[in-house]
Amino acid sequence: MLISKTRDEIIKDIKDQDIIAVDFVFSDILGNIKTVKIPAQTVPSILKSGLKFDGSSVPGCSEITSSDMHLEPDLNTWRLVPSILSNAPQGLIICDVCISENEPYQGDPRQMLKTTTNKLKENGIRFLTGVELEFYLLDENDDPCDEDHYFDFSGNLKLNDLIMAFFEAFNEARIDVVKEHHEVSIGQFEFVLGHNDALEVADQVLLAKYLIKTIAAKYALKANFMAKPIYGINGSGMHIHYSIYDELNHRNLFYDADKELYLSDNALSFIAGNLKHIRDLSSLFNGTVNSYKRLVPGYEAPIFICWGSKNRSSLIRIPLVNKEDANAVRAEIRCPDPKCNPYLALHGLLISGLNGIENNLVPVNSVSKNLYKLIANEIAELNIQSLPSNLKEAINCFENSEFVNSNFNSTFISQFLKLKKSELRSFETAVTDWEIESYS
Repeated sequence: MLISKTRDEIIKDIKDQDIIAVDFVFSDILGNIKTVKIPAQTVPSILKSGLKFDGSSVPGCSEITSSDMHLEPDLNTWRLVPSILSNAPQGLIICDVCISENEPYQGDPRQMLKTTTNKLKENGIRFLTGVELEFYLLDENDDPCDEDHYFDFSGNLKLNDLIMAFFEAFNEARIDVVKEHHEVSIGQFEFVLGHNDALEVADQVLLAKYLIKTIAAKYALKANFMAKPIYGINGSGMHIHYSIYDELNHRNLFYDADKELYLSDNALSFIAGNLKHIRDLSSLFNGTVNSYKRLVPGYEAPIFICWGSKNRSSLIRIPLVNKEDANAVRAEIRCPDPKCNPYLALHGLLISGLNGIENNLVPVNSVSKNLYKLIANEIAELNIQSLPSNLKEAINCFENSEFVNSNFNSTFISQFLKLKKSELRSFETAVTDWEIESYS
């Protein structure tokens, strides 16, 4: 839940709660969390004037010849660091990356999402999202930590203690968790984060992943957010639920009681925009080489570009809701994985959906068939495209997209492509264990 704070209120919190230090946190372009720890006595000046740092040492920020950059604290993100992480009280603030005190950095994904959602808010519109965050817990040998499956009730007291530690930490850090459960595969878990403004949800995803990794390590376990960490079993996704809300008239703009599935024309156009541009934006949702080892047939991963009611084999699903529950009407996109940058994923989802509304796009008919069980020629008969099959194809779609070049600034595009192409070259020249076993 977003709690607005002034500079003076934060300073008072620091004094009243005997806070020793504050972590000033930000995300790099790939979604990795970065932090600078500042002693409490220095925090008031940082809250007033920001913090300078070397941008050339952070992927996607700047070159060494223009490396001085600025962190601008977002006071609305003030929260406490969970007590399990420190014996002494600490605070935390998320920052925006800037060129200088008065100039935002155009390549900062958080500010990209913030700018777009703020423009909507000026017209009384909120982009609401919720996230299903999946991950594996592995032991010291990188094996799954248990033998349980979907919704199993575990008798493992150590794991139960860990899950309770997660809940306690999330509560202290103001991360809105709706539920937790075991996922389909052994050692796989899911936390569902509640619906909120997209920027707040992206902040919570960033912090939740950090907390899960750090707290798991205290229990001698490794939290793994790779899309496909283990061969032969399901990968991990980060499904996103979303809708747009009219704050002025207090109504869900995705809802129409008189339409099929209770989906308004706005909802259908938003979904149509998502589907139209998804191949071009695939590298924002699935941005690693490993991502595309999840997006293959046979492991319940959505690879076909279509939508359907209650259909978990489609890329976009319309969850079942009661007619009178207007605010619950939403869409769910199922391709994102937990290694994505949440700010980029939500920004891409929003701008492609708004493009659909602006151009009155209409999605093709929904699909009710289980696409996992269809063969290739049956998919072709339905005229359904697939997501890119690898990172190289996804990068090419992004780089050559008219939509991307019209809706993303050149600074971000050049920095993102530079990093992704470097990652791809590194992978293509790496010699894997599989190659050695197969060819030596």
